[in-house]
Amino acid sequence: MNASELMNTDVQSCSVNDNLQRAAQIMWENDCGAVPIVDGDGRLIGMVTDRDICMSALHARAVERPGPSYPSLGWAQGQQLERR
Repeated sequence: MNASELMNTDVQSCSVNDNLQRAAQIMWENDCGAVPIVDGDGRLIGMVTDRDICMSALHARAVERPGPSYPSLGWAQGQQLERR
């Protein structure tokens, strides 16, 4: 089997000037965990993953409010169930 048999050719991407919210929106709408980042000519220059976004949010929250003030896993699971 070749990669071409599995790959998606209708790929959504972000530019280097887009914010993480845009990348997260693309992942949510397309049920995927990574978004390619392209330059002004549409050439691939990198990838942003759902983990990158989570870690960025976690870091931002830790700087803003240090300590154990994060939502519970039950809350996160409830949010996921509402999506379906």
